[in-house]
Amino acid sequence: MKPGYRLHRAPGRIITGHPVIQLAIEMAANEETESRALSSEMALLEKEWRDAEEIASIADDLLIPGPIRSRLIAWKTDRSQ
Repeated sequence: MKPGYRLHRAPGRIITGHPVIQLAIEMAANEETESRALSSEMALLEKEWRDAEEIASIADDLLIPGPIRSRLIAWKTDRSQ
């Protein structure tokens, strides 16, 4: 074993006297776990954002009188064609 390194009694633990190497090993070991956690959080945030957009759309429609809403829908349909 190289000088400055020693195995800890717990499986998978490496202890070294070099703080930079300790940090590098910890970062490499935790990168995938952190990536999965962030991905999960992003999916949750995206769902919450879509739900908020849907609620805002419904709330906006509540304030528009029926005839005007019909004209807006017709206008949007004409513009998209």
